[in-house]
Amino acid sequence: MSEYKIVLYPVETEEGIEWIARIPDVNNVGGSGATVEEAVKDVQNNLAFEIELLRQEGKEPPQKYSAPNYSGKISLRLPKSIHRQVAELSEQEGVSINSLITIAVSNFIGQKAKGQERKTGD
Repeated sequence: MSEYKIVLYPVETEEGIEWIARIPDVNNVGGSGATVEEAVKDVQNNLAFEIELLRQEGKEPPQKYSAPNYSGKISLRLPKSIHRQVAELSEQEGVSINSLITIAVSNFIGQKAKGQERKTGD
């Protein structure tokens, strides 16, 4: 089941952060949870249900996702002033510069996904 592309993003609620998981290639099947793991488990359960429904209707499930091969490494150039601010903030937060940038990019992507959801009316 996990061979389908799962899109994850955080949503801020009154109770704290909730994670949303979607599988866009299968009727936009979704799930949620208090943690990433819970959201993935929920969306996988919903995926199994959706695939069973499709089969009962005599339909084949969509093709499984074939991900491009990314290395997980990027080279980034920053102005010295921003580099200094990132280094100072990462020290204050007690995390590496790499972790801080990863968190910042993840939050940015989550906010963009949240904005897209509003635009499409989901």
